[in-house]
Parts: sequence; C-alpha cells; structure tokens
Amino acid sequence: MSDLEHTIVAIANGSVTQRKVGDTITEFVFQNVFEPQNVNEPFIANYRGQTSDGKKVFKSSTYYIHDDSKK
Repeated sequence: MSDLEHTIVAIANGSVTQRKVGDTITEFVFQNVFEPQNVNEPFIANYRGQTSDGKKVFKSSTYYIHDDSKK
C-alpha cells in the first residue's frame, strides 16, 4: 500500500476483469481497507464486484498482505 496506484501483487482470472499485477485496487477496497473494523482482517470476501464498464457482475474477495507491524 506504499504505492496506491500499483497495489495488485497477484490476481486470479484477471482476464475476467481486464486487471493485472501492478494495477490499482478497486474503489470498494480503497474505501474499506482503512476502516477500523477491517485493519486487522486478513481479507474481505464475498462482496459484489463488477467490471469497470458494469457489464459483468461477480462475487469478489480481496486478501491483504501485512508486515509484522500490520502495515
């Protein structure tokens, strides 16, 4: 999260969303990752996601990688 423009370090099925390693997080994740109730969570799972053009809707999960100091 030190470079918010390039936060994706791994992605499965990126062809579905046209996203790739090096891309930025979604607006949903950006809005939720810093919420106090989510800071220590290892992931957020089963939320509604969609492609940037809104044509595809799917179930999404995001996993956070923390260092020893929870950053």
